[in-house]
Amino acid sequence: MAEEPHRGEPVDRAVLQSLSDALGGADSLTEVIDAYLAGTPELVGLLASPDIAEVRRAAHSMKSGAQALGASMLAELAAEAERVARAGAPLRVELVGAVSDEYRRVAAQLAALRA
Repeated sequence: MAEEPHRGEPVDRAVLQSLSDALGGADSLTEVIDAYLAGTPELVGLLASPDIAEVRRAAHSMKSGAQALGASMLAELAAEAERVARAGAPLRVELVGAVSDEYRRVAAQLAALRA
């Protein structure tokens, strides 16, 4: 059974370790983290777009990336954003804010882990 995330941490370190092992080591994981940190802020920004199809694509991409890195709360929030956009509705400001806040927590932990 997978190890529980460290209390208060937005990213499950066991998932990161498994990903590192699958990729062949820490250098490859660092490249993945760097790409995630470089690309995800744009996706967060797109959640406020009036183009619902763009919102859905951004939310889906965020969900996938967050799942791969073990950021389960961010993945859940992005999945909710994707469901709302799939239904053709704009996202509530509160949901966009929650996604943005959680992404900042994830980004801070990933940046600290790669340092």
